[in-house]
Amino acid sequence: MPLPPIQLPCEIVPFPTVTPEPDLEEWFRYYDHIPFEYEMQKLVWEACEETGCSYELALAVISRESTYKNVNGDNGDSIGYMQIQPRWHYERMERLGVTDLTDTLSNFRVGCDLLTELIDKYGSVESALTCYNTGRPGTSNYANGVLAYMNETFFADKAECE
Repeated sequence: MPLPPIQLPCEIVPFPTVTPEPDLEEWFRYYDHIPFEYEMQKLVWEACEETGCSYELALAVISRESTYKNVNGDNGDSIGYMQIQPRWHYERMERLGVTDLTDTLSNFRVGCDLLTELIDKYGSVESALTCYNTGRPGTSNYANGVLAYMNETFFADKAECE
């Protein structure tokens, strides 16, 4: 004769499936040959991941705009590492929840979001960089300089390895 079913004193609930946060350390790309400390590069990486911007392009823009320094330029009109002028980006800042462009991550988020938008709009990194610098798409020494720095600094050795 079969045994009667066992009555449990409480309901059995399976353990919840927990999806761990991705470990930034596992996939973060650090460049030790540029004058930008680890924590700063990590913040740039985070902003790039959020906005879809190329990490190396963002670093090259930061190099060109501020030589990796958190400074104000253009008589105080351009702020931070990516030299953002708030008068042109209030709506972007509001959308991204940014209130202070002197905050490092906020500055990177706005700059990277702008770069991504310009590349999508103009379909060309060169035109996007020119527009980032002048407000108008096209070709420029600025764009050529950023692209040359990016290729020489981050990609020159890859061709030799492949």
